Amino acid sequence: MKSKIISLFLLLPLFIWAELDVHRVNQALLGLKSSKPLKFFNDNPLFVNKLERTKSSVMFTTLKEADILLFPKLKKSNKMMIAKSYSELKKNKKNIGAIYIKKGRTHIVFIEERLKNRGLKLSATLNKYLIKESYLNPLYFIN
Repeated sequence: MKSKIISLFLLLPLFIWAELDVHRVNQALLGLKSSKPLKFFNDNPLFVNKLERTKSSVMFTTLKEADILLFPKLKKSNKMMIAKSYSELKKNKKNIGAIYIKKGRTHIVFIEERLKNRGLKLSATLNKYLIKESYLNPLYFIN
């Protein structure tokens, strides 16, 4: 019992201070391709500042001008969204992908069909982040 408590206290700081890998997030967002340059919106200024400090950064703009909303608090929008959890990705069909932290690591997922329906593609080097819509249904893996 003592060992479990000790290990909990040793691992807890890792999970508390775990942050998104800004470099990987920036690469993934830059890897989204469209016929025109994509504009993003996020209402968290700390996150935007971290992304803007990288060499080649995504373009952030106002909510009205944005094409994609990152981690939106407002769920009633016709714009494409990137969710902050896997469960949100499954619930809302407007979410084209999700970027979240699980077990202290940044996870990035995009749904192939949703990207295609919205006229987007993901760079070939980032295909490891693509999954099919059917993978969101647990019954898919029973077969």
